[in-house]
Amino acid sequence: AGDDSTTPFPATSTTDDADYTDPLTLYERKITSLQTTVDDQSKELYSLRNKLENEFVPKGVKEGVEAEKREAEAKLETLTKTNETLSTELAATGAQLAAVEKALAEKEEQYKFLIGEYNELCEAVAVSFDKKVLKSDT
Repeated sequence: AGDDSTTPFPATSTTDDADYTDPLTLYERKITSLQTTVDDQSKELYSLRNKLENEFVPKGVKEGVEAEKREAEAKLETLTKTNETLSTELAATGAQLAAVEKALAEKEEQYKFLIGEYNELCEAVAVSFDKKVLKSDT
C-alpha cells in the first residue's frame, strides 16, 4: 500500500528529482525568454528603421549626385589645365615685361645723358654767343 510506482509524476519534489520542473513553469520560462527576444528584436528593428530613414539615399538622388560630382570633377580638370596654361603665359609675359622694363631703364639713362649733353651744349653756345655779343659791343 506504500508503493506509489503507478503514479506517473511524484506529488512532491524530493532532493533526488531536483532537476525536475513541472511543464507549466517550463512554458512560463520559455514565454519570458521569447518575450525578451521579441523586445530586443523590436528595439533593433526600430533602430534599423531610424537608421534607414536618416541614412538612406534613394537611387535616383544618388545617381544625380554622382553625375553632378563627375561634371564638377571634369570642370575642375578643365579649370586646372586652363590655370596651368595661364600660369605659363603669365610667366612668359612677366619675362617680357622685365625685358621691356630693362630696355626702358636703359633708354631713360640714354635720354638723361642726352639731355645733359644738350644742356651743356646750349650753355656753351650761350656763353659763346654772349662773348661774341660782348666783343662786338666793345
